[in-house]
Amino acid sequence: MTIDVILSRLAVQFLTRASSITHQLRSLQKRKEMKTEILAEFITAALKSISSPTFLVLDALDEFPSSSRLSLIRTLLELSPDLHLFVTSRHIPDGLLHASLQATIELKESNRTDLEDYIQSKIDNLGFQATADAKAALAGCVMKASSGIFLLAYLHISELSRCRSLFRARDVAMKLATTPRERYDHSVERLQAKDNHDRLLAIHTLMWTWAAKRPLTLEELCLAVASSTEDLRGKMVEEAVVPGRILLELCDGLVVAGRDNVEFMSQFRSTLIPMGLKSSTQRFPALAQAASAIWPRNTHREQ
Repeated sequence: MTIDVILSRLAVQFLTRASSITHQLRSLQKRKEMKTEILAEFITAALKSISSPTFLVLDALDEFPSSSRLSLIRTLLELSPDLHLFVTSRHIPDGLLHASLQATIELKESNRTDLEDYIQSKIDNLGFQATADAKAALAGCVMKASSGIFLLAYLHISELSRCRSLFRARDVAMKLATTPRERYDHSVERLQAKDNHDRLLAIHTLMWTWAAKRPLTLEELCLAVASSTEDLRGKMVEEAVVPGRILLELCDGLVVAGRDNVEFMSQFRSTLIPMGLKSSTQRFPALAQAASAIWPRNTHREQ
């Protein structure tokens, strides 16, 4: 993730209100001239056309490269004096960064309490028999492995929910990942261990989620995966559709279905593409064929 990526995504949101500016931005994008200064200029122009107060929420600043955090904050603050910037982050020991913000509020215990309540509520509803002490032990393992990150807690609970017995759940709980990267590695290992057809479905699901020109709905994703994994000459694509719930399960938490579309868990996006999908096209010709028409215009996404 870079400052240019942040600004380009911000530009898309602001410039939908200014069609003439949007046209110019797309022209620059095609010529690969999307530089920080140009993007900032376009966003500033768009902000001037908005009469109401504008609030920008920048979530998880601690996940942005430490060497660029201060530059990012200063760049955003310089866009417009009328822009209200709200930043969330875990603790960052950077005096200059804190000085750049008008006010800071430190929250210590609330996140841990919320996370504990969330984990316990999910543990209580697992589908196997377990005593209160056993559930408390499982909750403790999930809490420790989650390192205060709700995403990891969610994925760990999802993993435990697939266990059919307390014995199996205890074994899984002792091996839970403690970082998003480690959790990604575990997911890839499980994906590679699936049988050929399930592995093919999972890889195509990941590819279409990332490479589609616009975000896909779950129904569109199911149709896309069916069309790229099966030889449908003379057949109805609907007959090859795999239910969306199954496709998401095969991806082991790397892909989630939101209210309007399907997307990668944000923490996995920059890791997935270089490590998994591009090399997969060499092993699966159908995937390469499906991706060939859309891959070039999407390679800018994670640069």
